[in-house]
Amino acid sequence: MKRTQVKVNLSLPFKALIEMMSSLELREKIKLRELLDRDIAVTQQKAQNLPSQELEPAIESFRRGWDDVMNGRTKPISELWEGIDVD
Repeated sequence: MKRTQVKVNLSLPFKALIEMMSSLELREKIKLRELLDRDIAVTQQKAQNLPSQELEPAIESFRRGWDDVMNGRTKPISELWEGIDVD
């Protein structure tokens, strides 16, 4: 994978920032999205005074879920809310 070092000047106009991100390769865009997702999660947790926790990347969660489905580790939808009392 080609590595690109990018220094971002946060005073860039929004349009210029979008153009810069559009020029990235797909793998770079995915990595940027992962970094932004983590940053957003940490920022939200700080705003809510919650302890910081590392979230599993979406692709890993999807792979685990897909493996569960393919290997029959599922529950019928009718059991989804069993044991949950709503007032």
